[in-house]
Parts: sequence; C-alpha cells; structure tokens
Amino acid sequence: MDVIYLDLAKVFDKVPHRRLLEKVKSHGISGELLLWIENWLSHRKERVQLQVTSDVPQESVLGPLLSLIYTNDLEEEVSATTKVLKFEDDSKVFGIVDTESDHDIIQKDLDALKILADGI
Repeated sequence: MDVIYLDLAKVFDKVPHRRLLEKVKSHGISGELLLWIENWLSHRKERVQLQVTSDVPQESVLGPLLSLIYTNDLEEEVSATTKVLKFEDDSKVFGIVDTESDHDIIQKDLDALKILADGI
C-alpha cells in the first residue's frame, strides 16, 4: 500500500473568491445566504489597503466551512482505485500497490492533485 500525506499549505490564503462561490452554489446554497457569503468575502482590504480577491478569513466560523467546500471534490480528480481522506487542510491519498502499473496510477493521481493545488 502506498500512502501519501498532503498538507494544502496556505489553502485559506489562496482560495479564489469566484471559484469558491461557484462551489458554494454547487452545494445548493443560493438566494440570500449566497449573497450574504459573497458580501462577506467581497470588499475586504488587507492592511496595505489592497482589494482582496483570494483568501478566506481563518479567524472566523465560516472560513473553515468555506475551505472545506472548496476542497470537498478532491477525490473527483483521482482514479477509482486511489482513495482520498481529508481533514481540514490535510489529506491522505492512498491505494493498494501490487504492480508497477498500480504505482503509476497513484503517481498520475498525485500529478493531477498537484495541478489542482497549484491552481488554488
């Protein structure tokens, strides 16, 4: 068995608001609640007074939930034989390896996750 532990470093800091809001919508959140979340994310400024378009405030109750929604579909990027377990910004990717081909499948899945993580 191959097991790989992933830590999505800076996941709170790199979540693009537009992509996050699309994922929130895909979870069935709409109407006033969606507008409230969008407003909560919008028009915030960092100390240097720049418009903030990618991050989720970590000091909030809503921040961890939105980050989980953003990373909730990681397993859709991997093959059926590779498994993904998630907890906050940490993930475990694993699969049974009996042959070189099994190893190649897991490596391909890790490559796909890296591309996804680079896009975060």
